[in-house]
Amino acid sequence: MWLVHVVGRSLSLDTGLAAHKLSAVPHTRSLFLTAGVAAALLTGCGEREPEPRPPEPLPPAVVPSPPVAQLTGWPAGLGRALALRLSMPEESYRLIVPELGDRRFADSSISVKVGDSIPVILVGRRGNAGEALLTVVDAEAGTGACVTWPAVEIAGRSVKQRAGAGAWRVAVERDSVTPVAIDTLLGMPSEDSASLTRTIYSLVPDVTALTDSTLRGIPFAIRRAYALPAAGISIVAAELVRTSRSEADPREQRLFLVGERMADEQAHRLVFSSDITGRADTTPVTELLVAVVSRQQRRPILVLGVEGTEGMRVHLLQRVGRRQWRISWASVVRFC
Repeated sequence: MWLVHVVGRSLSLDTGLAAHKLSAVPHTRSLFLTAGVAAALLTGCGEREPEPRPPEPLPPAVVPSPPVAQLTGWPAGLGRALALRLSMPEESYRLIVPELGDRRFADSSISVKVGDSIPVILVGRRGNAGEALLTVVDAEAGTGACVTWPAVEIAGRSVKQRAGAGAWRVAVERDSVTPVAIDTLLGMPSEDSASLTRTIYSLVPDVTALTDSTLRGIPFAIRRAYALPAAGISIVAAELVRTSRSEADPREQRLFLVGERMADEQAHRLVFSSDITGRADTTPVTELLVAVVSRQQRRPILVLGVEGTEGMRVHLLQRVGRRQWRISWASVVRFC
């Protein structure tokens, strides 16, 4: 009995030890696994690839400079240049370019170079007066208000057209504009001239600001007046003048105005006016040289000559919207 008991106890002890060993195996395995993972992580930390570098910043975008014509106010679609026909003191042709306007930058250079040739149309009061080839023969010279504009040669059958109503005044780059025929007050039948006169005088009261109020109360008289259809609009323009009655200090005020009438309107509306006052013998005179319509923007452009004692300046008066006109470009130099 004792032997059996002992053996049974021994078996019992062995069984308990085996159970203890069996229960300890999973715990030991987890310890080994944990240690292995930790070692792998530690090993990996020492051999990990470096972090990628941040991408290089992109170079700043190159923004192209706007064209000189845009900076100077030169009307879009008018072409690279104009040529003005002068008759005093002798006939000559001068190049008009965007860079020689009143917004000129000190470092700007003329884009049209000596030797360049430009096909042009010749424009007068009657519209298209022919075609020709313009060639630049010299460059700008001089300083200040008396800079000499580049001279050009113009070759073509219509260049030497006679003076008068049929003569051309301005050459414009071919295919850039459509010339517009202009009727003048002196060249109209009496009924038409009377109608134009009434229209011009009806616009004067709408001129709200004049530079010299000392002449207030003195009526304006029409010096020259024009009528033209352009881009579906009826346009009238005129220069008027009034003079003081003082013999000691004779002064005069010249007013240039423009009116327009759309197809759905009954009367012309004042859309632009400018005036200047000075001595009666020195006040600049404004003349409508030619009218064109830009083919790119379909906008009427009036080319004005403002002539004073020092010579002529050129203004480009452009329609920019319904009842909105402005001088978009003016020459900074005179032909002196």
